[in-house]
Amino acid sequence: MPEFNRTLVSVIGLASQFAASVLLVILYALLGRERRGRGFFRLWGRAWLVLMLTLGVLVLRYQILPEVHAPLADGPLVHLTIFGVYQLGKLLWCALLLAGTAQYAHRVRRPWVLALLVAVAAVYSLITAARSSSIREVMIWQSPIAAAALASCAVLMLGLPPARRTLGSRFTGAAFAANALLWATYGPAFYFTLGQPAVRPPLLDFIVSANSFLDQILAMALGYGMVVVLLEDAKREVDAAHAELSLAHQELRGAAMFDPLTGALNRRAFEHSLGLEAGWASFGAVGMLDLDDLKAVNDNLGHATGDMLLRRLADEMRAGLRPSDKLYRWGGDEFLLVMPGASAADLMRRVAIILHAAGDPPLLVSGGAADYESTDAMEPAIAKADRAMYQEKMRRKLPSISDATVVA
Repeated sequence: MPEFNRTLVSVIGLASQFAASVLLVILYALLGRERRGRGFFRLWGRAWLVLMLTLGVLVLRYQILPEVHAPLADGPLVHLTIFGVYQLGKLLWCALLLAGTAQYAHRVRRPWVLALLVAVAAVYSLITAARSSSIREVMIWQSPIAAAALASCAVLMLGLPPARRTLGSRFTGAAFAANALLWATYGPAFYFTLGQPAVRPPLLDFIVSANSFLDQILAMALGYGMVVVLLEDAKREVDAAHAELSLAHQELRGAAMFDPLTGALNRRAFEHSLGLEAGWASFGAVGMLDLDDLKAVNDNLGHATGDMLLRRLADEMRAGLRPSDKLYRWGGDEFLLVMPGASAADLMRRVAIILHAAGDPPLLVSGGAADYESTDAMEPAIAKADRAMYQEKMRRKLPSISDATVVA
């Protein structure tokens, strides 16, 4: 490809890539309502914002500064700054994509890990920028890190349990894989074209010359795949809400599915999967709760007092839970709590907060919790939580659920 054409393609490609990233950021901003409560999508949105700012820096250096003040654009300090910012921006893009994907796939929420990745990326960017004399050399240093991060995201998305695989997750996983493959080729492609050899393999020449367009195509596919994942997740929540609303308007079925004393869903409702649409479409946690000393209360103070305690426990729990969380009266003084998208530790903390806020007289509850990853794992998780609850009840050392046993 003639040098003039190669330069023209590079200039147009960078500008169009920046424009595409701006459109993605605007789209993600417009989806503000749908992304509430979905930390994975917030991280993905921040990744695209970082990429937009990074590309904006390149546009400023290579397309604006040369027209405004050419000597400034060619200064060594400017080169070092641009290379460092570009390297850091791309590595932060990869880190945020990986953090968001890990949170979506396996509820990994560890801010300190992301902070450590940012610190390592900053040091790596400073060192590699100082050792690079061109943007191509920066991309050579960048390519193995980006390829590894994107490939990890592809493995996480494509490795979801069958019950959680959707069109959006499969498409996004495939887009991650395609981006990883592209970045894996950038390293050797840019390395073997350093020094402007007289004859270059056509494929390498195409990859180097059209890298901005290739980046743009695959990045747009990835960004819109993530939007599909978000909309699918939101649709599951809406479907669950509609299903529960429809049931509430069916008096006969409602009488069969709700506990008349506490108003909570009953065991039959669980067996019919009522309220589990969101729980089965994602990972989550289940908890078994048992009201302590209910028999003694019934014997000494009467069944009316015991019934009042059961109703109070159900009312306090429902008031403090999310719409997607479901409470079932499992039988007698036992309740089952299903919390989609949460861990066993999250569940126990939430229950402890609710019981602490209930005030006097205190509600004395024994409990246990367990994690599940998919539909098939929910029944075994309930059995684990039930065993943990009974072990806690036998010990009878804890006055509240706040110190109850958690089975991971």
